[in-house]
Amino acid sequence: MGAPDGILAKSIENTSRIDLAYDQNLITLEFAVMNFTNPARNRYRYRLVGIDREWVEAGTNRFANYAQLPDGQYTLEVMGSADGEVWSQPVTLQIQVHPPFYRTWWAWLLYAVVLGTLCWQLYRFQKQRWLLQQQVRLEQQEASRLAELDAIKTQFFANISHEFRTPLTLILGPVEQMAQEYAHDGRFPMVQRNANRLLSLINQLLDLSKLEAGQLWAEPEPGDMAAFFRMLTSSFSSLAESRQISFTFTQNEHERWASFDRDKVEKIVTNLLANAFKFTPAGHAISITVQYPEQVSNPLTISVSDTGIGIAPHKIPRIFERFYQGPAGMVDGKNIRPYEGTGIGLALVHELVKVLDGHIDVSSTEGVGTTFTVALPIAETTHPTANSHQRPVETQAEGVENTETSTPTSDHILLIIDDNADIRAYVRSIFAADYQILEAQDGQEGLEKATASLPDIVICDLMMPRLDGFGFCKTLKNQEATSHIPVVMLTAKATVEDRIEGFGLGADDYLTKPFNQAEIQARVRNLIQQRQRLYQWFRSNRADQKDPVPALPMPPLLAVEQKFIDHLTNTVLQQLENPAFGVEELAQAANLSRSQLHRKLKAIVNSSPTDWIRQIRLSRAAELLKTGEQTVTQVAYMVGYESLSYFSKVFQEQYGLLPSQFSKNLSETG
Repeated sequence: MGAPDGILAKSIENTSRIDLAYDQNLITLEFAVMNFTNPARNRYRYRLVGIDREWVEAGTNRFANYAQLPDGQYTLEVMGSADGEVWSQPVTLQIQVHPPFYRTWWAWLLYAVVLGTLCWQLYRFQKQRWLLQQQVRLEQQEASRLAELDAIKTQFFANISHEFRTPLTLILGPVEQMAQEYAHDGRFPMVQRNANRLLSLINQLLDLSKLEAGQLWAEPEPGDMAAFFRMLTSSFSSLAESRQISFTFTQNEHERWASFDRDKVEKIVTNLLANAFKFTPAGHAISITVQYPEQVSNPLTISVSDTGIGIAPHKIPRIFERFYQGPAGMVDGKNIRPYEGTGIGLALVHELVKVLDGHIDVSSTEGVGTTFTVALPIAETTHPTANSHQRPVETQAEGVENTETSTPTSDHILLIIDDNADIRAYVRSIFAADYQILEAQDGQEGLEKATASLPDIVICDLMMPRLDGFGFCKTLKNQEATSHIPVVMLTAKATVEDRIEGFGLGADDYLTKPFNQAEIQARVRNLIQQRQRLYQWFRSNRADQKDPVPALPMPPLLAVEQKFIDHLTNTVLQQLENPAFGVEELAQAANLSRSQLHRKLKAIVNSSPTDWIRQIRLSRAAELLKTGEQTVTQVAYMVGYESLSYFSKVFQEQYGLLPSQFSKNLSETG
């Protein structure tokens, strides 16, 4: 045997062991038989113990190659034969491939020492950390105890207010029921009115407690402030009309996009207006003026003026104190104090203005009137869908429909029905980026558009000309084409009786003006998602249903849609053998247009009319093939297919087998 130079310290005949480094694991060994009679016929066999399980018959080849030998000890055994029958005794050679330095025993020992040291240090660090955490916990407990002692006054108001809410809720329910049962007795409405007033007072106390505890802060969101104020003040128009008070609202811009806290601005404005209505008698006037600044550095000003009883000069510094109540005033020679005050509303306004980094001023003359002026900083922003060459859609004129908006992020259609163009514009600005918007000025026009386009959801006002919200909702839910469309009723007069009547006619949700943008977005989104989940359950329940009676009770909404689906199914089955029966004929039978039928089926069963007809035909074909009484050709004609090849193609797409294979498999398994 031979080996490369540099590996052996002496000749191979005197070598019984070879030591190789880890990177010398590609070796070639050469061997020979001491028979020179006919060297070409010498035969060899070898094996490397540790690698080869059996002898390797090398024939006349005198070389053995091994590549990528892992570190370890091996024994090479070689046998030779001159005739292939008589073999020599094995000649052995020990081969050891040494591991790299990082896998030697002393390296592993070093690893163990390092790991032990790290574990010890980690234990010491964790022990110190535990001690530090315990110390911090004790300090936090002490700080918490001191904070609790400092907050006793605030917690008292919060706790007592929460305690009041539970019995008040239990009182309001029976009182409301008794007020309905004993409508002739005027005592129950008085109790109900005062209980509601007490609940409102408690809610304001809770807001003040949150302010004192530092749990309220500004949460600005981008939006159109001009549209927001129009919507907010519109809810006071009916109140002014019922009180015989002249109410006006003006602002110097039709549209102003800015980042502002809707909830807190709404509470500030509604409290100031409520205070003005409280102390303004019939026949007088209230006005609100919003002045947007020309420069961003200047504040927004909101002025609320009335011609009510006014405030004495020496009382003005105290009006923002909590629980302060001013004396009665004189208007037109009469002592005016229409409502008992609580002294909480203006205090809450003052605190909210400070949270928004603004300030509030008041000027008043006894017997003449009062003006509150609020200055708030605003962070101006741009219309999310506008550019320098496009005028925002909200500046359209009254009564002119404009559905051109930015490209929505979904194919959902939202129908807005309101006789107030400003309300429609504001609602459109909220949803224009996410929905395809349709608008209508009254219930009749809205019903026509809902029937024609089948929107995914409708936002509808209650009080409208020609057809009000109740009439619209009743007709929409009774039409077979539109019964599945959810409706959100939007109104400034959402009494309990109105809500009960609306829900009875099929309204899915109610929102009272003024409403919060985030709330209406969440309610619309949830309604659409709930309806999608409901129809998904409907589809899966129909697919899995084997018995005529479903395992789970079907909601009334789905029972109506099941009736619609059954009608379509029966219509297709009656025309099953008619190959000319298609989408147009099905739409006529359902009393719908082609597009109406498509959107209705897509919403309920997530299928187009063409696929729906095909599924019914193929389902019937599968039933006929199961009986085995007809041939494939006969079945194809019976379910309305004139082309056998096309029938086989669509059947295979539906069931994964050709009709003949389907029938054959059934007969074999049967």
